[in-house]
Amino acid sequence: MTRARAPSERVDSQLALGRLGLRFRDDATEADYQGWRIGVAIPFVRVGMLASAIIWLCVAGSGYFVVPEMFYRIALPVFFPMLPLVLAALAVTFVPRLRTLVMPVTAFVNCIAGLMSIWLVHDMFAVPAAAPASFIMVAYFALTIFRLPPLLASLAVAPYLLLLAYFLVGDYRAARLNTAEIWAYTLMPLMTIMTGLLVCAVLETITRQAYRSERVIAQQQQALMEERAQLSRFLAPEVTRMVRERGIEATLVPETLTLTAVCCDLRGFTRYTEQHGAAQMARVLRDYYETIVAVARRYGATVKDFAGDGALILVGAPIARPDHAEVGLKLARDLVLDVKKVTDAVSQEGAALGVGAGVASGPCAVGAIGSQSRLEYTAVGSAVNLAARLCGRAKDGEVLIAPDTAARIPRVAAWREAPMQLSGFSEPLPVLIESVRPA
Repeated sequence: MTRARAPSERVDSQLALGRLGLRFRDDATEADYQGWRIGVAIPFVRVGMLASAIIWLCVAGSGYFVVPEMFYRIALPVFFPMLPLVLAALAVTFVPRLRTLVMPVTAFVNCIAGLMSIWLVHDMFAVPAAAPASFIMVAYFALTIFRLPPLLASLAVAPYLLLLAYFLVGDYRAARLNTAEIWAYTLMPLMTIMTGLLVCAVLETITRQAYRSERVIAQQQQALMEERAQLSRFLAPEVTRMVRERGIEATLVPETLTLTAVCCDLRGFTRYTEQHGAAQMARVLRDYYETIVAVARRYGATVKDFAGDGALILVGAPIARPDHAEVGLKLARDLVLDVKKVTDAVSQEGAALGVGAGVASGPCAVGAIGSQSRLEYTAVGSAVNLAARLCGRAKDGEVLIAPDTAARIPRVAAWREAPMQLSGFSEPLPVLIESVRPA
């Protein structure tokens, strides 16, 4: 069975006229097309075979009522074997494992049907025009309805064209046809062949163009999906979705949202790097970043950026949510717990790693901010600055909570309140401290 070409593979769609007709220059593309076109042709083959079965039934019925003596002597032994053959060809189209046999089986059955049709009408009705008329019908089935390739369609038509020529020559010699009639009955099949092959060639060209268009669209869709996947590695899924849904222009317009900012960073980062080297620290940071991203996605938050061993996470942006403070505190707790698992696994005596977090809430301007050459989705506001200051004061395993965040959620008995003088704030702030411990 022909291997289907993956959408990401490049399709060489240049057409050429080969020895056997139209084809793609690239052999792999041509092989993929042949498998693809079977799937396209199958619905037409089914309709054609069903129509052929109906026609055979109608001809059998008319033969029975018009010339019943001929029906029992000739038609009956022919009609009933033909019907199972046509139905068998129809059944092949429903068996996936036999897909590659659909075209040759269709051509074979149509060839047998054409031979039988011309022979029967010539012997049953003894009308010279009946044989060419029967040829026209079965030829158009092979050349158009069954969607056979031009070469296979020609091979399917050739045997009963020869049979028709044999009967016409015989009738002419037996003086059942005069010269004018023989020319007329010869011209009818020839015109059928010429127009039928023209239609067949046009259908083949259109089908190849449809294949090319479908593969190009599939490639573009695959490239777009890969681009989105790459974009999601650098932007939060929410930001990527917003750009996709609203467009870049709408994303560039900053909006003010009340959100909760969560900052976290490692404790003992510098000493650990000095003792273990940058390469080991890079491996630790990879696991650390993956943990942060996993926790943020768990709560539908946006990882704004990473800076060394620090990270800023936004809850309530770019999509606003009323429970941002409660969700932000839960996120900070899980963040400390999950990061502790990473740091505990690599910490050593004299070079221990820890993690602390700061949580603050308030209105911030969010959007794509930057220059014409580089844009960055960010949040600007006192809540972001305060979360960073609190994170810097948090000890290992602690979450420091700003007053505005604490006012939005139920108070916890385990909280400790401590006034802190933070850089950038004129007055000490009543900060709440929560020591996070595994359950």
